[in-house]
Amino acid sequence: LRDFMSRNVSVTGNVLDGMKYGAIFLIGSGHRIAGNTFTHLDTAHCPEAGGAACNWLPQEPDSLRSGIYLAGGAERPDPAVGNTIENNKISGWGMAKHCIGAAPKVSVTANTISDNTCLNTP
Repeated sequence: LRDFMSRNVSVTGNVLDGMKYGAIFLIGSGHRIAGNTFTHLDTAHCPEAGGAACNWLPQEPDSLRSGIYLAGGAERPDPAVGNTIENNKISGWGMAKHCIGAAPKVSVTANTISDNTCLNTP
């Protein structure tokens, strides 16, 4: 298990409705996240400055409030790079701003992100 790295997973055509935080915590490379509908995300209403229910990684406040979060790793480093995120419908509290977030040392532009719809809903 020590050499495990997340590679080439496809998450397509799913509907997730009513998540306390975000929908996807993404690590690794070669993944395709496409054609999904994620609604009523961040029912915890994580604020910009954290908060008790939203303070899991204080140095990465977007980790819980983003619809899709490009992470730097989990138990060990495996940054989200070279992934495709397209044609997803992402809505919920603050999703117009926090639709797709990234860890401080993860480059959003190192991934292909296109044609996602991001909307605020209560």
